[in-house]
Amino acid sequence: MSEIKEFTEVQKNNAAIHIDTTDLSLTHRKAFNILLWNAWDELDKNKVHVMGVWELMEMLGHHDIHRLKIELEKMPTIGVTWNLLRDDGWPISSGACALLAGFNMVGNNFRYSFFEDFRPLLKNPQLWTKIKIEIANLFKSSYALALYENCARFANVGSTGFKELEEWKELIGIPDNVYYKTFSRINEKIIKPAIKEINKLSDIKIATEYIKKGRGGAVRKIKFNIEKKPNFRVERQLTIEHYLNKEDVERQCAAFAPNSKPAKELQEKQLKPAYLIFESEPDDYIKQDLAEKGFEFWAKHQAWVNRKTNPATPYRLAQKYGAKASLGFPEKTEKREES
Repeated sequence: MSEIKEFTEVQKNNAAIHIDTTDLSLTHRKAFNILLWNAWDELDKNKVHVMGVWELMEMLGHHDIHRLKIELEKMPTIGVTWNLLRDDGWPISSGACALLAGFNMVGNNFRYSFFEDFRPLLKNPQLWTKIKIEIANLFKSSYALALYENCARFANVGSTGFKELEEWKELIGIPDNVYYKTFSRINEKIIKPAIKEINKLSDIKIATEYIKKGRGGAVRKIKFNIEKKPNFRVERQLTIEHYLNKEDVERQCAAFAPNSKPAKELQEKQLKPAYLIFESEPDDYIKQDLAEKGFEFWAKHQAWVNRKTNPATPYRLAQKYGAKASLGFPEKTEKREES
């Protein structure tokens, strides 16, 4: 894997479109990416999309269909709101719906749909704010990911500013129940582990400041101070264009489901024609190795050609067997030197 020095960014809905993260799990995030990928080419049509249940399970890494069904049943209850404004602040469109309008599992078919007015918003790049997806995909905790997203936006400022504890609970997706009623419990179980994960994996370091109700009182407001890590590097997981498209969604799916259909589609797009030229006829074991890797001999060009291969493969073989490698198809005869 290569290292990233300058991170590419993907657009992610965070500002004009708001998704209620209170009950949003990592499974929901992954499932939404998969279902969005599956429906992408027909998002402009108001229709029910269909995907194989076992394919969905394989991509999500779920082996228990009943547990997965319970997780997916929550998606039509996760709220989405949007508020689109003109430059002068006048509202153009405001609305609300669910992350999924609904679904129906019929045999091996997973049938689902998005709310009609939500569809065009999913493909509108002007409504998405940027996050570094190479880093975001490293997180294992949904709380850490949510906190990172809400802090990374203020990296150039150095601080999120103080916000009410209740606002942070909503932004991070902390459940509103008795278990997380006290700040000490929230801090111990969610905030501290999330900070530890962010500081270890991401390109920023964060630390907290508190405002309490009187001396020794309960925490009322929290501020996260943010420091960029100098010369931060991470192994490349994805290569993202500067706007959201189907390939972006394929890359996000491939990050957690490397053997899935979108991952294979993405790999297929990256395959290129290539060829090898030898100065003299290669030995039989080399010919066999080339044939097993999809190369065929073109006598007219005196070249071993692969119509679709990983661009790195011919160069590795050239170094291994002392040949000349090039991408593309051979355009003219390149004669071997007579031995």
